[in-house]
Amino acid sequence: MKQFRSLAFVPEIDVIACYGELIDSISNDLVDDLSDFIHYFEKTWIGLEHHGRRRRPLFSIELWNVRDRMERVLSRTNNSVEGRHRTFDIRIHTTHLTLSKLIRKIIMEQSDNEIALEKVRCGHELTKSKKKYVQLNIHLEKLVNEYIYTTSRISSWCSA
Repeated sequence: MKQFRSLAFVPEIDVIACYGELIDSISNDLVDDLSDFIHYFEKTWIGLEHHGRRRRPLFSIELWNVRDRMERVLSRTNNSVEGRHRTFDIRIHTTHLTLSKLIRKIIMEQSDNEIALEKVRCGHELTKSKKKYVQLNIHLEKLVNEYIYTTSRISSWCSA
């Protein structure tokens, strides 16, 4: 299953070819066992093949592929946004929220954001990543930088 996840780190232009290589590298017995999963994966993420052409997947490759984000050193997830949303939700959670209370809470949130932004500008790290995530990022960056599409190497790259 790791190999299917690795397609998110392949350049968008190579995803379909790599997917084909991946399917070809799986033994026939295992393909039979995974047929429901493979059909789901192809329909949802790659696009089903119909008369020699691929249909549009439920989620386009551009939407879920993070290769470009990795190369530009951007976040692969929206966890930080989710965290900020949760913090704000906790801050405004009251039984009877009036307009004036909401405005005060928004002003407090804005003030906190400006303080955090100033800390970043001064070189302070707002939150430290856990060691396992730092190591995972280093491993993923190394894989992304090592990627060269050749049919002989793609299966081993995907399993790394």
